[in-house]
Amino acid sequence: MWQPRKPPGSARDAGKPTGWKKARTALFVLQAVVAALKGDEALALVTRALIWVGDLIVEAGKHTRS
Repeated sequence: MWQPRKPPGSARDAGKPTGWKKARTALFVLQAVVAALKGDEALALVTRALIWVGDLIVEAGKHTRS
């Protein structure tokens, strides 16, 4: 049976992990610091790849209606 979507922040979203948001933010900060201070492109590319892979994993775990 069809049910309307609940707004974000509802009880339905209470159990969702927020750890990836924090890790993603930390990786963005690491990338910016490394790029600015060290000029190490390899490490900056690795952080971008980690963010990309993490986004894929999080998206794959989301439930969607077909």
